[in-house]
Amino acid sequence: MRKRPRVSRQQLDALLHEQGSRCALTGLQITPQTVSLDHVQPLSRGGSTDLHNCQLTLRTANFMKGSLTHEEFVALCRAVIAEDNRQKRRKKAAKRTARARKKRGFGKNFRRFSGQSRRS
Repeated sequence: MRKRPRVSRQQLDALLHEQGSRCALTGLQITPQTVSLDHVQPLSRGGSTDLHNCQLTLRTANFMKGSLTHEEFVALCRAVIAEDNRQKRRKKAAKRTARARKKRGFGKNFRRFSGQSRRS
């Protein structure tokens, strides 16, 4: 088993200062209780433990990223947000259509208010 080089405390402090105490994935504030060391290129996919391959993230964000590369994770997040926005637009359009139909008298009770019977 090969021995991995360790990142020193001074290097971590410099990285924290360089990132402005913000998560590299979410941009949210990180604290000593919420911080996690993430590998941009995961170790499982040939990444190294060198400082240039490390970034500080929120533990939860690092857990969600899993073995994805930084670029893959960002692309996945963008795809999820785009799909969520599409669903919101569809829902909003459906509400507008329902309001318009109701306003024109084409709601659920159209027959009752128009004088038409169900048998005709």
